[in-house]
Amino acid sequence: MTADYPPAIMLGSEYRHDMNVMHDQFDAVAVENVLIDPLAEKGEEKQHCFVAAERVDSTAKEAFDRVIAFIDNKTK
Repeated sequence: MTADYPPAIMLGSEYRHDMNVMHDQFDAVAVENVLIDPLAEKGEEKQHCFVAAERVDSTAKEAFDRVIAFIDNKTK
């Protein structure tokens, strides 16, 4: 990974260990990145693709909105 890597957003769920490793590596090379980790942030374990439940789960809705805001910010 180098500083040339594009900005990244990661959802830590079942793969939160891997996402934390990537987050640390991005930080080490100064790549803009966001890690959304419901377990660390709210103490909630979520399954892979948990954001698909955004219509019925408030944590998923919040994560989904953060993903959209990140993407929207990058396309302006």
